[in-house]
Amino acid sequence: MFTPESKTVITLTGLSHFAVHSSMLFFPALFIVLQNEFSAEAITLATLSWIYTLSNFMFGLGALPAGWIEGKVGGRKLLLVYQSGAAASALFVAFSTSLTMLTIALVFLGLFSSIYHPAGLTIISRRIHQTSRAMSYHGIAGSAGLAAGPLLASLAAVAGSWRWAYAGIGLFCLLLAGATAVFIPAREGETEEDVLKTEVTRMKPLVVYYLIAVFVGLTFYGFKT
Repeated sequence: MFTPESKTVITLTGLSHFAVHSSMLFFPALFIVLQNEFSAEAITLATLSWIYTLSNFMFGLGALPAGWIEGKVGGRKLLLVYQSGAAASALFVAFSTSLTMLTIALVFLGLFSSIYHPAGLTIISRRIHQTSRAMSYHGIAGSAGLAAGPLLASLAAVAGSWRWAYAGIGLFCLLLAGATAVFIPAREGETEEDVLKTEVTRMKPLVVYYLIAVFVGLTFYGFKT
């Protein structure tokens, strides 16, 4: 059984994981809508594809320094940075009035979203003893976000405006930041005393896993853009 603190961590990281993947999949579902929205700028589908590519590039690139930064400041602080930054970026997208503003906002949304996985996964591994079970729930939440993202964006566009999708996820991330600040307690010396120490690292399986992850990422994100 999970402790009350573990349940809180699973809930908040799971909802954050949902927010990451759903928000990053809003844009592809809105290509035609956005082409009509910014028709005065003679925008093409190729242009929208490049904008989305930039956002996804930052989503991947930003994770590299985020993992190093997590070791310095701890997962909780980094999670708050993701939630706050994603909230601001999504709201910036919602209120963008030009293609330039939209592009900048989406680039920052990708950048802040890149922070999540190093932060969220580290919090789970350090604060929850039943790590495997917790990771499974966490993965389900992320997959739900992948499924829900295009649907939520399309529903918002049909119901009134595509901007509602980004405004909604922005406010959702803002609520998550508040809940994280209140319900996930800070730990003194988190970056040192909570680090899992292992005597042996099995490098061959780890390298194989990383290679699989790289090719899956290339296939999935390459198709999206």
